[in-house]
Amino acid sequence: FHKIIVEGKNGPITSVDTLFLTIKPQSGWKVFEKIVSPPRSFVFPDGESVLFNMAIRQNEFLGKFSNNQFTYQPGWENMGILYGVESPLIFDKDKNLWAGSSSGIGKFDGTFWTTFPLAYKMSTLKGMMLDSSNSIWYWTENETAPWYVGSVRKISDGKSISLDTVFKKIVPGMSNFKINGMTTDKSGNIWVIVYTHNSGNGISTELYKFDGTSWTSFTYPFKSVNSSSRYITLDAITTDRNNGIWVTYTYAPVSPDKGNTYLLHYDGSEWKSYESNFYGAVSKIITDNNDNVWMLLGANLIQFKEGIFTVFNSKNSPIPTGGGGIAIAADPYDNIWTAWGGNSMIVYNPSGLNGELMATSIKTDDKFADDFNSLITPNPAREFTTIHYSLKAESPVSISIYNSLGIEVFKNELGFKNSGDNTEIISTSELPSGQYYYVLKAGAQQSTHPLVVVR
Repeated sequence: FHKIIVEGKNGPITSVDTLFLTIKPQSGWKVFEKIVSPPRSFVFPDGESVLFNMAIRQNEFLGKFSNNQFTYQPGWENMGILYGVESPLIFDKDKNLWAGSSSGIGKFDGTFWTTFPLAYKMSTLKGMMLDSSNSIWYWTENETAPWYVGSVRKISDGKSISLDTVFKKIVPGMSNFKINGMTTDKSGNIWVIVYTHNSGNGISTELYKFDGTSWTSFTYPFKSVNSSSRYITLDAITTDRNNGIWVTYTYAPVSPDKGNTYLLHYDGSEWKSYESNFYGAVSKIITDNNDNVWMLLGANLIQFKEGIFTVFNSKNSPIPTGGGGIAIAADPYDNIWTAWGGNSMIVYNPSGLNGELMATSIKTDDKFADDFNSLITPNPAREFTTIHYSLKAESPVSISIYNSLGIEVFKNELGFKNSGDNTEIISTSELPSGQYYYVLKAGAQQSTHPLVVVR
């Protein structure tokens, strides 16, 4: 067991509040102040950009940060992904983008969306995961039932397969279950935290491993206990690069002032338990490229490195007080991207921000505000389309076209154009059918508009 010990003038300081105050702010923070809505998740497709999903004006947007600026792309509601995305964005091994919604799971291949419905009409999507065989697992809950009803499905080779029967074999007599977390290791095993409702043993939370055929239960050192003296719950789970399993659990006695949170590590042969000096259920857990563990707990960002917990919150960092952590991810440069309630997005690296993903400014389009009075016809387009625009002064002009992932698929530097009305003919013959958007730039100004290509 490991505790954080901070030496004060009169010996070790053990108060959690005092401990937070004694952690000094560290360099390497970047706060994005113009985020109009907090991201729900982050994904890094190429090491040079970050994609994230967010809701703006009751519509779901795909945000992209690259080349030192942010852009927001609307229109997901027209591509099968509806308002209410709560699950991670995932890129699979074939570079397909997966996203979840209140109506189902969407797969985008760069041109078209394919959707897979949820198990039940009243279900709530709780999470998604990519396994070692490139299959998508997702789990839901039906919260309108007398007791929660969970469901697990796997999407493989274009088919959605129910795994509810498999999961109900975990505990004999189990009537209902729900998933509190799931991850996969390099050997293809599925690790899952399960809340079970058993007619004989009541409600419990346990950790299981599924090898594709049989289940293994892990009960030590965190055997789930429900009694008059204590209550233990498993909260979050992830894996590291060395195939290690990390699990958090909360010890909640009848007297809550003595509760605690623990971090567990399994190296394939034995478990180690690390005791923290804070209390509460961890909502998100990840590991970075150096196998340091990062967690979100309320309005706290927590790092676990070499047996030591470091807690960051509003008392020692730019993290806001107005909302809890929503999303967390580590990019290829070990920068930790986080989203918080109150429309905050913060990036942190204890060693200083690294790589090409750090912004000095944020640019957004206000619902396609246009300084050029531009018009594109025809739209939808087949072989070509024409962009009409007007300039207030002579300016260098460029036109770019992006697909629905925000990837640039066409660019034309037009050089200097005269003030007044101008026209440019753009060939779309090499573009697959799908929804795009074009960006017209003239000097420091730009406008963005949708473009549809059909065949």
